[in-house]
Amino acid sequence: MADISAPFKMPMLEELDFSKSPVIFHYCSLETFLSIVQYKSLRLSDINTMNDYSEMHWAYDRFIEAVNQLIDEYDVEYFEYLDKLVSEAQLHTLPLLSCFSTDGDVLSQWRAYADDGMGVAVGFDSAIMASLAIRCAPVTYDPELQVGFFRDLIAATFPMWKIGDVKDNSHLAKFLTRAVFDMCLMKNPAFAEEKEVRIARAVVVRHDGDGWHLEDAGGKGSDKSSGKKHPIKYRAKKGGLVAHIDLPFSGAGPKFIKEVVLGPRSANKGTEISMALNANGLKGSKIRLSTATYR
Repeated sequence: MADISAPFKMPMLEELDFSKSPVIFHYCSLETFLSIVQYKSLRLSDINTMNDYSEMHWAYDRFIEAVNQLIDEYDVEYFEYLDKLVSEAQLHTLPLLSCFSTDGDVLSQWRAYADDGMGVAVGFDSAIMASLAIRCAPVTYDPELQVGFFRDLIAATFPMWKIGDVKDNSHLAKFLTRAVFDMCLMKNPAFAEEKEVRIARAVVVRHDGDGWHLEDAGGKGSDKSSGKKHPIKYRAKKGGLVAHIDLPFSGAGPKFIKEVVLGPRSANKGTEISMALNANGLKGSKIRLSTATYR
């Protein structure tokens, strides 16, 4: 049986190291690039519409794996309570994401995300990005680290459950909801080549007599424009509807975009990209061409 007097250990995934990854890259079409610089906003979309169809399900399977490893160490009622809260947290909170990479010149990403190599990889200052009202962190691909996160979560919350009111433990529920949100930072190691960094924001899922609703509650960050509540919008994609918010970064300053990499099939020579950036108040960006020999 686990010791409820054990010291509290906050479960943690890897955090973004700004010194090792001062720039994070968003692969996109030229149309998306122009939208970003003209409207000074980043689009965060429903996690369930990402290219990995196992999003969140993969992380939940690692949670179950951690439970199975520890099944003899804790009360059965505790695991039942924990599973119920984790499941409810996923039902009532939806992560909206935008995806980046620490590598701005990967052929598979040019082909998949940047208009088959005709687009660009927009390099943002990672420290400034983290100041927005979002969660900014690298994706964890290692299943052992993922399971370890849930083992730590189970160990940390057990004493809280043991001494608390199981029927109304709102403090524990809030703690778990915050921790469960980081499940959006876990992916199948088959995607590790992407070296992905995600910016994520939680929106509330609500159901009432009028049907289903999504609501952005705002967030905390040094950039006030991104911290405000923003309307949930929808767009059509491959026969479905995708929920998203357009998160402004107007307070991020003129140096937010540090670099733009031209795709290997780009028709631009860099001058036009530089002009577009300067015309929209974004200064001093380095422009370079992909080294991929792809046509």
